[in-house]
Amino acid sequence: MTTKKKKKKILLIILALVTVFITITITYKTFSDKQRLLSPTSDKIGPIITLQPDPTELLLVKLRLDLLEPSQTQVISDRSTQVTLKSGPVVMFSTIKDPDTQLDSLQLILSQSKIEGRKISRIDLRFDKPVVVYD
Repeated sequence: MTTKKKKKKILLIILALVTVFITITITYKTFSDKQRLLSPTSDKIGPIITLQPDPTELLLVKLRLDLLEPSQTQVISDRSTQVTLKSGPVVMFSTIKDPDTQLDSLQLILSQSKIEGRKISRIDLRFDKPVVVYD
C-alpha cells in the first residue's frame, strides 16, 4: 500500500469518527431538550400544582372499599368528620390522621365487638387510643 492510500484511509476513518460523534451529539441534545421540556422540574412549563383530595371524600371512598357503608356523613370541622354506618355505630374520624390507620382500627374494633356480642353506639378515632362507647 502506498502512503497516499494510507493517508486517504486514515482520513476516511477520522471523517467517519467525526460524523459519528456529531450524530451522537445532535441526538443527545435533541432528546435531552425534550426531556427537559417534559421534566416536572423544568422552568419552561411553570410551577407544578399538586392536587390533594378532600380528606372526607378520601375517607368515604376507603370506607366503601372496606365494605363499610356509610348512611350519613357530617363534617364537624376542618379536623374531624362524623360518619354513621348502616350497621349502626357513629364513627368520628380525624381528617388529619392517616385514613388507613383509622380504618384498620375501626375494622378491628368492629370485629372484636362482633366476637364479644356487644353492640357499639359510638367510636371516636381522633385520638391516639380509640374511644368506644357500647349500648
